[in-house]
Amino acid sequence: MQNKYLIKATRKLWLWFWNQLMNGFAPSDLHGNYKRHKGITIDSEYDINNENRQIYLLVGNSCPWCQRTLLVHEIKHLPKKVKIIFLKADLEHGEWIFNRKFKGCIRLSDLYKKAYKKVIFRATLPLLISFVKDEVNILSNESSQIVRLLNSTKIQSKTQILTIKDCNQKFLNLINNSINDGVYKCGFARNQSA
Repeated sequence: MQNKYLIKATRKLWLWFWNQLMNGFAPSDLHGNYKRHKGITIDSEYDINNENRQIYLLVGNSCPWCQRTLLVHEIKHLPKKVKIIFLKADLEHGEWIFNRKFKGCIRLSDLYKKAYKKVIFRATLPLLISFVKDEVNILSNESSQIVRLLNSTKIQSKTQILTIKDCNQKFLNLINNSINDGVYKCGFARNQSA
């Protein structure tokens, strides 16, 4: 008889712990649907071409949002204007870490703190920053905004200014909401109907 209560209590404790973990890692609405946190963004009128500092794009190989920023970076030929830094996943602690110290930081969360950004959820990638001396300025950690900022960067080739044109915003939103976010919506749903 005591085993029955022990099993029941253990199940409740495990379910409570799992819910706490999921609430921090993958929050959901009342129906169990995954809700992605709103990222750090800058004013839509911001012009990256006026940025006189060194700009860095921080990415991780395993992130679908990072992949599209890397594609735009490559298509636009931006290695001189925007430096890429790859981070690796620290699976034991559930966060991104630098391969070697970057501006005195070992973990991505250290860089967010250095920029005086309160991280409500967790330090995420991709991340577009500018740097002067020790001052970190987070431009954005929303991949769709980073793509727009990178695309608006004026880099002169020998013949023309390279710009990706005729991007259908509805199509881009569909890809972001249904495919990129869709993977997380499926993986982090709290119940079968969600």
